[in-house]
Amino acid sequence: MDRHENYYIEKIAEILRNKFPEEFFITEVYTPYGTLDLKDKSGRPDILRINKKGEITIIEVKKASHSSLSKWQIVGELLFYKFLTNTQLSQDNDEYKWLEKLIDKGVVDQATIDSIEEKHKNGVNLVTSCALVICEGFFDDLRKNETLWHMYEYVREFDVLKLDILYLDEFEPDHFSLRLMNNWFLE
Repeated sequence: MDRHENYYIEKIAEILRNKFPEEFFITEVYTPYGTLDLKDKSGRPDILRINKKGEITIIEVKKASHSSLSKWQIVGELLFYKFLTNTQLSQDNDEYKWLEKLIDKGVVDQATIDSIEEKHKNGVNLVTSCALVICEGFFDDLRKNETLWHMYEYVREFDVLKLDILYLDEFEPDHFSLRLMNNWFLE
């Protein structure tokens, strides 16, 4: 069944919210990167995971057939999102006040925002990790995908970013689980 990526984004966020209820998983509730258009995806990750310590994980969702998986474009996207997220608190443009928007919408509590602001004030990276979740396609085929394997090896070896690669497994119609692929790449 061919579904839109937004369907998978919501499913993944739902799985993660159930697994980690004390953390925040934000999809399209916010406009963090200076755009008022919620549909504009050009400068915004699919999901932000924020824990109580103010650590942020950028989660990007791609179909197995997506062109960015056949080249290293996804690494560039993740680095771009990491840069934008880490610099948002330095912006003086009201359009970029995404943390305040999260509080105003009741998405993140004030204590978490305080932790984020404290990290920023101390010059600590807000983004501690990134994750790529691949949906559709076959797990065994993805395991053998040389581009993914080399990309994962590169980001690990050169410490470009902390990256987990996961597979969204549909084990029954509309029933999903997430499988970590990192171990397969290390074999």
